[in-house]
Amino acid sequence: MDMLEESGLTTMVGKVNMDRNGALELQEKSAQASAQDTRQWLEEIKGRYDHTYPILTPRFTPSCTDELMTELGKNPAGIPHSNSVSSV
Repeated sequence: MDMLEESGLTTMVGKVNMDRNGALELQEKSAQASAQDTRQWLEEIKGRYDHTYPILTPRFTPSCTDELMTELGKNPAGIPHSNSVSSV
């Protein structure tokens, strides 16, 4: 994110969320762990950048449980979501 900010471009960066149907080394332990890691990341970058913005990034529908999607939907800061519902 630092390099993107230094570039002068306006960018969006997300932490990928995935709690099922993925490689074990990429898949997060649970919906709760994934959501907590995302909240922690958002706190760490809060107010740090002027042109680089966070975005919530569920990997794609088959790799996120309903519980994880519900957790990501609890978004009081109004951070945008990306989605891959129709990705191939």
